[in-house]
Amino acid sequence: LEPKSFRQRRPDGNGGWAWNLQGVERVLYHLPALLADRGRSVFVVEGERDADGLAKVGVLATCNSGGAGKWATVADTSALNGRDICIIADKDEPGRRHALDVAQRLHGKAATVRVIEVPHGKDATDYIEHLRKLGKPDEEIKDAFGEMAFRAPIWTPESSGASVPTVAGTTSLNTAAPWLPPTTSSLSRPLCPAKRLSGAGSAAMSARTGLPTWRATE
Repeated sequence: LEPKSFRQRRPDGNGGWAWNLQGVERVLYHLPALLADRGRSVFVVEGERDADGLAKVGVLATCNSGGAGKWATVADTSALNGRDICIIADKDEPGRRHALDVAQRLHGKAATVRVIEVPHGKDATDYIEHLRKLGKPDEEIKDAFGEMAFRAPIWTPESSGASVPTVAGTTSLNTAAPWLPPTTSSLSRPLCPAKRLSGAGSAAMSARTGLPTWRATE
């Protein structure tokens, strides 16, 4: 469709379709996978394409239907309660507002909440495609996302909008969380020519957004 839009439909009870979601209870995307393994950490992304891309490399991910600004329409988010959550914000203003809204709503329900942006591209899909172009196998791509989450600071309402400090080691992390870094750290391997992720896991983002971005450094 031009311009880009998303249309959703439901059975109309007469063998056809109604192009609305009136009376439809919306659930978390990939809900069966979330319920099947309640011990795993979860990435929350903005759309189904990102969630599917992460699932293909072995990362458990979910989202709400309808895109940014629609988290409140999910009827039940209890499948995320008590879990370690990492929200990947799209790199635009609606995406950042959405990520912080989700963080606020999950704070106090999830065990921990982290909010990050990917270091290359706009969203998780862009970053996965970037790593694939560099010849990275799925396992290394999975490791890259897991380690970004592991090194990200835990989000709190008080930290929203504040500058994010550099994360060194695990002093500010919940080390009991299942974001365990891989045996061979992806931070020690080149992600792009002549660049590497800093060994300290450098996180940088403006005070305006309060979202850490993991950036390659010379």
